[in-house]
Amino acid sequence: MGWMDQVTRGWLIYELTKLRFALGLVPRHSSDPFLLLSAHRGHYADRYSRKFQVVSAQFANGFLYA
Repeated sequence: MGWMDQVTRGWLIYELTKLRFALGLVPRHSSDPFLLLSAHRGHYADRYSRKFQVVSAQFANGFLYA
């Protein structure tokens, strides 16, 4: 997640909830996918080519932010 995206998400969460605690959860929850998927990354890194991994990651990123 980019810096500007993280700032705007935090700003939105604070504007909606007015809770500083909820604002602190934004960076914590942005790392959840890395924590949950890290056990499988080594397997995929060995199994698939680097080009396929980069193209897949870019496609997923574009799909999620569209």
